[in-house]
Amino acid sequence: MAELLNLLGIGFSIWMFVDALRRKAEFYWYILIILLMPIGGFMYFFFIKLPELQAASADGNAMPAIPFPMRKGPSIRSLQAQVQETPSQANKLSLAWALFEDNRVQESSEIFSACHQDDDDDAECIYGLARCLSANGQHQEAVTFYEKVISLDRVFRDYDPWLDLSFGYLQSDETNKALEVLGKLVVEAPRVKHKTILGRCLADAGLNDQARTVLTEAIADYEESSFFLQRDNESWVNQAKELLAGLSPTLN
Repeated sequence: MAELLNLLGIGFSIWMFVDALRRKAEFYWYILIILLMPIGGFMYFFFIKLPELQAASADGNAMPAIPFPMRKGPSIRSLQAQVQETPSQANKLSLAWALFEDNRVQESSEIFSACHQDDDDDAECIYGLARCLSANGQHQEAVTFYEKVISLDRVFRDYDPWLDLSFGYLQSDETNKALEVLGKLVVEAPRVKHKTILGRCLADAGLNDQARTVLTEAIADYEESSFFLQRDNESWVNQAKELLAGLSPTLN
């Protein structure tokens, strides 16, 4: 009987592991399912699988957009109270980002500006100001701030300012500068995502041969990467393949 229960537990854990692979769950779930077998499988079922099944039963065959509820950050009201109690730079920036994400760009910009006056070399303040400017369509003004962030911290927010900077140049009709930034980014961090974005911009600029080279490299990098990197980059390699397929053939 004990052996049968063990087999059932192992089978259940394998089922949950396969489900985790299908939905591309967070990395730690794989560790929990394997190391805490079968308890880890049951944890995954109750926290991930069961909410999906309940949502599906309540809404026919519909699959929920987010199978597991995202943990929400503090409310704007609580962040405002926190700033009043402890007006630190960190608390102010948390409030500014919350306002920005709530599309209250003007209020967010005012806080970022005040923080920037207190510390004009704070990359978080400068990046926040740049994002507010971009949200208001002031792309040329935002470019200067993105460049400042990169000069202070080249890997800030996992290279997002590089992408924002290239977008700012594109919106300002400075395609060559945008391609230059993306080219430097690919040298700095040759990721599937970065190469795919560069390939798309090259294709949009009519530079099909260069786009084809970069996109082919992105696909090759993906195929040679580990399972977990492939899991994170699946959407990007799919874009790379679609872009590559849509390029006009080279004329001989």
